[in-house]
Amino acid sequence: MANAGPKGSFLIGTPEEVAEKIERHSNALGGIVRVTFQMDNAGLTHEQLYKMNLKLIDLKERDFGLVKEIYDHYILNSTATFHTDFISIDELKSVILIAHPKYRSFLIDYEGETCGYCYISQFKKRQAYDRTAEVTIYLKPEYSGKGIGKETLKLLEPVAKSNGISVLMRVITGENRASIGLFEKCGYEKCAHFKKVGGKFDRLLDVVAYQKIIIE
Repeated sequence: MANAGPKGSFLIGTPEEVAEKIERHSNALGGIVRVTFQMDNAGLTHEQLYKMNLKLIDLKERDFGLVKEIYDHYILNSTATFHTDFISIDELKSVILIAHPKYRSFLIDYEGETCGYCYISQFKKRQAYDRTAEVTIYLKPEYSGKGIGKETLKLLEPVAKSNGISVLMRVITGENRASIGLFEKCGYEKCAHFKKVGGKFDRLLDVVAYQKIIIE
């Protein structure tokens, strides 16, 4: 939306439409026009806002304290991870790699605020699996359910492609409907179901696997 002219008339539309209106308005005033722009987020969904402003920042050594804090929350309060006891930063580093040429790790940033972290990791150590990797996302609890996971997955896929990864996998606890819904919305297909393979909080838990072929 633009405020144009001495009387403060408002021009509303797409940037192209506003530019055309400004040109007509300027001609009518003999080529002199004062324009100020006002931008707001009215009517935009959380998902649209995050799509515009979300970015991935390479994870550094100094970030592991924050990573551990986020992961500890899920150990204590959810079945999203099958860890039942806290793990050390050294253990996290063995999975979440720093500056690896193929398996990349990131902080998820929204307008300078860290929402969580994500990483691409080796699926299996045998060489024939090198075309496949696993993708993992953990968000701070207050950022869950806002579309950040979906936008993060969209940002991770080209990273994986650029490093020669053809298939992305995610192993999910069977009762984690939010995570299952996220991956299904992003085009992942269920490829395996393991029954009662885990136990946490005095419950037996299924595990499901999802995959997406990103390079045929």
